[in-house]
Amino acid sequence: MPASPTSPNTARIRGCVVGAFVGALAVAAHGSAGGGYPSGTALTLLVIVSGALGATAATIARPGPLGIAALLAGGQLLGHYALSVTADHSHAGGFGLGAMALAHCVATVTSAFLIVVAERLLAVVTNVLRVALRREPSRPNTAPRPLPIQSERVYPQFNDLLRDSISRRGPPAVCGF
Repeated sequence: MPASPTSPNTARIRGCVVGAFVGALAVAAHGSAGGGYPSGTALTLLVIVSGALGATAATIARPGPLGIAALLAGGQLLGHYALSVTADHSHAGGFGLGAMALAHCVATVTSAFLIVVAERLLAVVTNVLRVALRREPSRPNTAPRPLPIQSERVYPQFNDLLRDSISRRGPPAVCGF
């Protein structure tokens, strides 16, 4: 079965990538905003959120760029909530709120685009490899090869020479046969 956007293997890979992007973008955005990097309970919640969104992305047949962008955007909101439930949550430094939101939007759209392109390239590469590595079963050639036959049309001068120089007379008849 060729790898296509609806292939189960491709869907699983898409789910893993979406889950990883959700976690990575949430940690990067949270850390750059001065909220610190997660540990303990916050990290556990983020892993659960990332895994849930990755599993959701793997079950959708053809999410497309908008569906993946929606999953990533929802992952950013849930990831921020998962990282903010700890007592040491603060946004003391880093970007302002508008720049943070813009950075999240750009990262979400860019990540969705990269995931869709990677999924399509995966389908192309696996199909090319499948064709390149395909081994056709070799069949023995059991049919006898025809012997070359000389016809008068092909070599008329050769047939004239043979007719004039070789006797076509057979052995003498014995006992009247």
